[in-house]
Amino acid sequence: MRVTLDTNLLISAGIFAGKRTTALTLRIADEHNIVLSSQIIDELRGVMDIKFPDKKDYPILASAIIADVDVFITGDKDFGGLDLKRPEIMTISEFEQKYL
Repeated sequence: MRVTLDTNLLISAGIFAGKRTTALTLRIADEHNIVLSSQIIDELRGVMDIKFPDKKDYPILASAIIADVDVFITGDKDFGGLDLKRPEIMTISEFEQKYL
């Protein structure tokens, strides 16, 4: 089946939503063909530019979110103000103190 997902669902599932929404979105992507219009892609880029203003860095964080990692270790200060439930964003020193 060909399915279109709205921008807000893509952002919610990929960044802000709980595991159920993310899991359902991934299942849809695995079992069906996702069709995105140029308008959805443009809107997604616009929202990403607002949420993650450093264009060279947000694809790295986005891939960590899509991979559903638990922790994103970075020395980049651009990610410090983000309010994400997952992944937990921390420096390597913070990771060492908390998990090692």
